[in-house]
Amino acid sequence: SEEEKKQVTNYDVLVAAEQTYSHVDQVIKQIDEIGEVHFNNDSKTKIEDARTTYETLTEEEKTLVTNYETLVKAEEKYQSLVKEHNTRVGLGIGFGVFGGIVLLLAAAYALMMFVFNRWIKREEKALRAFKLFGLKKDGKPLLLVFPVRFESRNEDEIFKSKEEALK
Repeated sequence: SEEEKKQVTNYDVLVAAEQTYSHVDQVIKQIDEIGEVHFNNDSKTKIEDARTTYETLTEEEKTLVTNYETLVKAEEKYQSLVKEHNTRVGLGIGFGVFGGIVLLLAAAYALMMFVFNRWIKREEKALRAFKLFGLKKDGKPLLLVFPVRFESRNEDEIFKSKEEALK
């Protein structure tokens, strides 16, 4: 009754306890709502919101949060997922750049070979081109800068130097 309520001298303690319970309960619920952690904005937002709300509690209220370890583990899991994602992105970029360079070099080489072979066929300079870009060791071709389809069985047809080839 109203008269009995007037006799309660420590009502403010009850109000304070209710507020404490309300704050603590809100944090506990937010932590429970995190659920399984994934690398997405939903998990990130839930973790950040729970942490922010937890930090608004007093030191006494923080001791009443029964699932605080769940929040800490969720934060750790999310950070490991971020690190893993960044590693994968870095590797993907690295392989992409390397693959792009290899592809570009292969395309440039193919274009160069196409143009070079066209020039050889048009000018009928197959032997000269072979001589110009060939090196020999012990009478056998060692390295061909342009591996053209034409072959020479006579080792005298391969120049010993660039200068000799240009004469």
